[in-house]
Amino acid sequence: MDFVIDTSAIVELFAGAAVVDELRRVALTARGAAPELLDLEAAQAIRGMVRRGDLTDAEGSARLRQVQQSPITRVSHRQLVDRVWELRHSVTAYDAAYIALAERLDAPLLTCDRRLAGAHGHRAHVELYARS
Repeated sequence: MDFVIDTSAIVELFAGAAVVDELRRVALTARGAAPELLDLEAAQAIRGMVRRGDLTDAEGSARLRQVQQSPITRVSHRQLVDRVWELRHSVTAYDAAYIALAERLDAPLLTCDRRLAGAHGHRAHVELYARS
């Protein structure tokens, strides 16, 4: 795999926001992976957008389908749990799953989450795609 992508990045990728120009170029020209919890986290993030009125129900459903149909390879998080636990003092278990997978695959982690990008105590190379 060429990269690991987290929920913040994949949701932005399908949002059409300006932040995604470079992210889209990378994500659409390489092979990506994510822990299988990506779809659940994306559903939660999109749910929040619908509840805030940022998206209609139909737009939220379409966005979730885009995430589900993306060519990102989903990897079982069961094989990541030991490393997730080791990272418990610096990041949430959810964020740690993405970091652990990036470490395991020796691939950069693509994110739009500044807090995750600034986290320490791991060996992953994190690439932040921030809003300008």
